[in-house]
Amino acid sequence: MRSLFTAEGKFRFDRGGVIILFLLSVIQYSYSVGNSFVWDSEGVFLHDPSIRDVRSIPSYFTSSSEVRNYDSPNPAEADIHYLAYYRPVTKLFHLLEYQIFGTDPRGYNAACILLNALVVVLSFRLINAVTGRADLAFLSSLFYAVNPARVEVVSWAYSDTYILMSLFILSSLLLYHKKRYAVSAACFAAALLSHELAVLYICILLLYEFLIVGERYRTVQKRLIPFLLTLVLYLAARSGITGPVPVTDIRGTEFLNTAAVIMMRYARIFFLPDAPVTVFQYRPGMFAALNSEVALSYVIGAAFFCLGLFLWKRHRKLLFWYLWFFVFCSITLNIGAYGDYLMADKILYLAALGPCVVIGTALLNARMLRTLKVALIAAAVLLHFSLTFHRTLFWKNSVTYFEKALVFSPDFYLLRYNLGMEYIKKADYEKAIPMLQTTLALRPGLTYAVKQLASACNELAYRYYTSGRISDAIRTYEYSLGVDPGQAGVHTNLGNIHYEKGLVDLAVREWEKATEIVPADPLAYYNLGLFREKRGDRAGALSYYRKYVAAAPDAPVAARQRLAELENKLHK
Repeated sequence: MRSLFTAEGKFRFDRGGVIILFLLSVIQYSYSVGNSFVWDSEGVFLHDPSIRDVRSIPSYFTSSSEVRNYDSPNPAEADIHYLAYYRPVTKLFHLLEYQIFGTDPRGYNAACILLNALVVVLSFRLINAVTGRADLAFLSSLFYAVNPARVEVVSWAYSDTYILMSLFILSSLLLYHKKRYAVSAACFAAALLSHELAVLYICILLLYEFLIVGERYRTVQKRLIPFLLTLVLYLAARSGITGPVPVTDIRGTEFLNTAAVIMMRYARIFFLPDAPVTVFQYRPGMFAALNSEVALSYVIGAAFFCLGLFLWKRHRKLLFWYLWFFVFCSITLNIGAYGDYLMADKILYLAALGPCVVIGTALLNARMLRTLKVALIAAAVLLHFSLTFHRTLFWKNSVTYFEKALVFSPDFYLLRYNLGMEYIKKADYEKAIPMLQTTLALRPGLTYAVKQLASACNELAYRYYTSGRISDAIRTYEYSLGVDPGQAGVHTNLGNIHYEKGLVDLAVREWEKATEIVPADPLAYYNLGLFREKRGDRAGALSYYRKYVAAAPDAPVAARQRLAELENKLHK
């Protein structure tokens, strides 16, 4: 077994450091293994039939994957915003996972944790290769491993696409550094087929050539040709399969204001996350006017620019890692093209590596007492490790996630809608109804929220009815009709309750309303037929029975026999 220490007794970061980084990355996310599928993960891993059959593999490369921003009771009726993705490598990985883990979320969570640990180890290998300093590589990767902004990706099984993309990007750059260009280009292709963020890797290669290697333009051109061709082929294939990429329509001052705020927020989140769970809502025009946050963002942006100029003049190789952060964060500057979302913590999963190298370099080169330096490093690592572990606690299931996210974004209607849906899944209608009511208060007339609120009210009303709370059942049914008047079945149920209470006129009125709605409730015809028959109106009863059988092809045999008997009586 190779020693972790040199002959002089110094720690070998290239050996022991890798072990420490890997174990630390696994330990701090270990709690996540027992988590359930959260939000989109359930649809991706449980309800996607294409990952269950290897015969679906060709379709991964010839069709897009559409992921809804939110659930809908009826896609034909809802104004759903779809995100069209082209990520065949990610789909292949999901296929492999499904064959191994089936529907058990623990396997998918464990896979994310292990892959993340590999990303951290690979970051160490890359930094060590590029800088030639194992101590810097270890410290930078240590900061990177514990950074709490990366929790969203590791704890959310659905976001494994970011981990896969990062693995291929880091592998590609490491191979590029070792002049293995063909294999590097292949890794780049795999990264593109894992996540769209990889398109920015070309910018990273250009920065690497000019800031790290210092090559001339013509030499760089030749080396980048395979990568540019790969990118062009990918963009052509993706455009043909998913359609054109949505592009922001924001211009001028509003774009500059919003871009400044996004970058400032990412910089802040890198050091200290805003909340255990964050979802950033986009609202058109939210930064059209100058406000305190926009002004502060410009000031911080100016400071970033000055720091960049300083690094350009003094430490150009370090400027590469500094710009790494801004390159990968810039994907969110396609403002408004992602539906209701302004930005997301998960963009920092790979972007965070750059500033970790800058900070690690500054600390190692700082002229201060060794004890103080070690204390600062230990304090920073402990703080971020604690924050990271704490954030993983809120990814236990969709309910804990949405409840915590609403603390950060209480006015985001999609969060309230999805939390309401989670309550419905648990049959907790008392909590679901006010959540959906708030959704509609924030976004009046939202079709899918209207349908689900009415459905939740009906379920609660039936629960009241079966438990003997008749008045509450009537009140809740009537409220449901106020939400969605076109529910024939609810009128029928109200009629049945009124009839049981002896309120025949009210019952008949409700049943008749049920027959006036398209499509009518067949049971209302049957009830009216029974009512007419009891009143001695055989002709009227026969008419309703016929309508019942016509509206309900699968009508019970007893109902058909009753219709036949009544017809015989009338014809005698």
